[in-house]
Amino acid sequence: MQAKTKLGPHLLLQGNSDATFWIQNARPSVVKLVDTGIPGEFINQADQTIWIGRKAETVFDPNHPAGGGFSNDPVEAAGQYVTRFLDRAIRAEPLIQCWELNNEPVITDPTRMAWFARFLARGAQILRETYNKTAVLGCWSVGNPDFPLWAQYGPALEAARTYGALLGRHAYAGPDQSTWSFLLLRHREDNARFAALGFPNMPLVITECGADAVPFGTPQGKPWRELYGDDARRYANEILIPFEAELLRDSYVLGATVFTYGFNWERHTLNGADAGRQIATQVGGRAPFTVNLPTPGGTPPPPDEPPPTPAPTGDMKILNLKQLQALVIQLEESLQALQAGLDDVKRIVPLYEAEALRDLTLRDENGAGQGIVKAGQRVFVYAGPLDIGGFTRRAAIAPLQNRPLLNVWLGESDEPGQATLKRL
Repeated sequence: MQAKTKLGPHLLLQGNSDATFWIQNARPSVVKLVDTGIPGEFINQADQTIWIGRKAETVFDPNHPAGGGFSNDPVEAAGQYVTRFLDRAIRAEPLIQCWELNNEPVITDPTRMAWFARFLARGAQILRETYNKTAVLGCWSVGNPDFPLWAQYGPALEAARTYGALLGRHAYAGPDQSTWSFLLLRHREDNARFAALGFPNMPLVITECGADAVPFGTPQGKPWRELYGDDARRYANEILIPFEAELLRDSYVLGATVFTYGFNWERHTLNGADAGRQIATQVGGRAPFTVNLPTPGGTPPPPDEPPPTPAPTGDMKILNLKQLQALVIQLEESLQALQAGLDDVKRIVPLYEAEALRDLTLRDENGAGQGIVKAGQRVFVYAGPLDIGGFTRRAAIAPLQNRPLLNVWLGESDEPGQATLKRL
């Protein structure tokens, strides 16, 4: 199918004129539908867009499936999930090509991740073999899961390849693009991890995206209405359009849907705004590009051919010119990786653990109080002097869920009588 933008609308209802304009004039590659069907005006050209369906449910938890009435066996649970939530919807909306399995799971344990991967694998198989539909697997929220858990995700990745399924995730951030690599563009690191597992460039859809409350960046991320009021033009120009420019660089990303048209999401709703017209204006003169759903049984691209291994002769290895050149390239890449690791260490080393000697006020970059660290509480602080915003030579808590500053002098600074932290 031919598209002109990788950004499409996320719909909780039909009949929004701006969303209709977006689909008609911007020709998005993907559109997502939650508890609703394809709008009537697009029925006759439904094959020109990738439509993704979802049935909202709140009872399935991969950490405790039995609590929602599902089997503890992941294969059985997948069948129960499809029968319970998707079967009727798929039969009622036969033109929707893709259906999500679960939404925003929160998994922190490798055993549960292995269970969930098998659940997704079986779900992908059922959707393909029973309904000839494309499953969307994962639909992970921002920052999830922790990267080491991907080691247990192999069955889902293998099923995506075998049954032509899509990987899914959500991506939100604020306008500070320095935070985007872990937020809006988290899929790139995921792709690198999947490649290391033998699954490079797995087709992906970002089934929710936009601005939301993420405690990173300056300014920090917030829902778009809090950032821009009713100014959809600024929202499009500062977040959506730059984000799409990045997606166009990633061929394995089929598209992303912007949350949302519909009710009950006042700070996020695109109702009454003209975001769709802003996107259509930006892409109006753009040449269309081709986007296709993956086919079952797709084969991975061949891996790069490794440098030939020199044959040993006694205690000596004889290398020809080609082998020597390959070895030099390998060494240069290793040195670059080592330098990158050293750079990371340099950023991490200044942190150390300390104990507060009295109650300390947490302040953000604007000086606003953000809470209290009680006397005796242990925190992580930077060892060296800082110059962040208006605070100079102050200590900072390690960024766990936000980036507050401790409005106190370091205990070992040259300010007499100001010791407030004890290094552990």
